[in-house]
Amino acid sequence: MSRSKVDIAVTKDVSGYTLFVEKTTDVTKELEEAAAIRNEIGGQSTYGKAMRHLAHFPAAAITAYLHAYDVTAAEFDQDKTKHIKRMMADPDLQAFVINPYFTKK
Repeated sequence: MSRSKVDIAVTKDVSGYTLFVEKTTDVTKELEEAAAIRNEIGGQSTYGKAMRHLAHFPAAAITAYLHAYDVTAAEFDQDKTKHIKRMMADPDLQAFVINPYFTKK
């Protein structure tokens, strides 16, 4: 069963028709997984250890980031480090952060 939902609305204004497309995705599972991992490490830094899991971003969160910051997939791919750091510092995405050690305050 898909956890995504797409709503399409067509409205008519003075300039003609406007199409609105809204896609929502249930990320409850990913939020629960991130919380479980965060609880497992107890808020301790994993820097320098075998486990370096910093965040658990689902595809829907990455897509939302791309739209919010007007970043293309190619730009994201070209400088992933910059964008992942920005995502980890984004207050709207904090629930997906596993290890806040690298999150800018």
